[in-house]
Amino acid sequence: AVKFRPIKGERLKQALEKGTTGNRKLDADIQKKCQQNVLFANIESKTAICNLGEILGIEYLDGIIIGPSDLSYSLSIPGEYDNPVFLEAVSEIIRKAKEHKKSVGYHKGYPGKGIEQEIEWIKKGMNIIIHEGDIITFSEKMATDIMYMKKETGDNVCTPHLKNEAI
Repeated sequence: AVKFRPIKGERLKQALEKGTTGNRKLDADIQKKCQQNVLFANIESKTAICNLGEILGIEYLDGIIIGPSDLSYSLSIPGEYDNPVFLEAVSEIIRKAKEHKKSVGYHKGYPGKGIEQEIEWIKKGMNIIIHEGDIITFSEKMATDIMYMKKETGDNVCTPHLKNEAI
């Protein structure tokens, strides 16, 4: 449906099954309107890995994104991102995505090997890295700046959420 929005119902079903709505004007408009729409599936469980061939075979799927936290829990190794079981699972996902010529991505945001691990996975074929979420980057930068101001001003920096008490 991502690739054919905003059509719905029977017309959408026909478009998904046949690749056309049956109306050339409508098809042209949808193609123009939706040409930049992408469809990714999250891979976050052992079940998803077991069904990865079928998932990656979906015609309109552009790629997959690995959910590291949920995947680690599904593998019964919560938060163990350096665990060989986790690393092999990610490697298998990358391998299968490459076989199906689909993009494969990963979002960081956990402790571990960090950027070095990202580099290893890029070398294996991962082509989407969500290195940090913007709110994480923003928060870390703000904390660094506030700590610097505190150091330089003798700890006289206040923040509104602390009711103007020095932090």
